Amino acid sequence: MMFSVNIISTVLTFTSLALSGTLFECLSFMQRHHLFVIHVLATSVCSSIGQLFIFSTIEEFGPVIFTIIMTMRQALSILLSCLFYGHQLSWISVVGINVAFLAIFIHAFIQFKRSKQLNSSTV
Repeated sequence: MMFSVNIISTVLTFTSLALSGTLFECLSFMQRHHLFVIHVLATSVCSSIGQLFIFSTIEEFGPVIFTIIMTMRQALSILLSCLFYGHQLSWISVVGINVAFLAIFIHAFIQFKRSKQLNSSTV
């Protein structure tokens, strides 16, 4: 499935570039800027490896744990962005982040309780 999604994305991207008339402009840019091509390839490799980790995490631990991991990663990215680059968060951003965390942790807690009840009832 992952391969099919990537193929469809590639076809749609090339079609969009061709129909908008910017395909050759993009290829020309890549010929002039070799470092750009290296960065694109590195990003592609990292993205592919990341997709493998995503699918294995979901398969091994389930979608709830994966959601928690991704939310924690996003929160860490926001925190590091604020610390290293001096980005400011508005009060509504802080409220939104807290609401998202609260919803995810409540959902995870409910799932944990359900699985615990199922395990205790089967024993």
